[in-house]
Amino acid sequence: MATGYYITARVSKFPLDYAVSSEEAQALLKHHQAVHPDATIEPMDSYFERSRAETLTLFPLSRITRRFYEAMLGVLPPQ
Repeated sequence: MATGYYITARVSKFPLDYAVSSEEAQALLKHHQAVHPDATIEPMDSYFERSRAETLTLFPLSRITRRFYEAMLGVLPPQ
């Protein structure tokens, strides 16, 4: 289980900031809301679940062919 918080905004593809505690996240949120009024605090776990779901909708698993799979195996470093 990941600990920490991300400050996110809909207009940004990536998190705006990271905080270790909820108090730090609140302070960073106030800072970022000056530029991004829609900024929110999101726990790391829920951020990763949401971003994984968004990525999988953009790249459906049905598009993975044997040829693509084998090509991707060549990209990974050896263990």
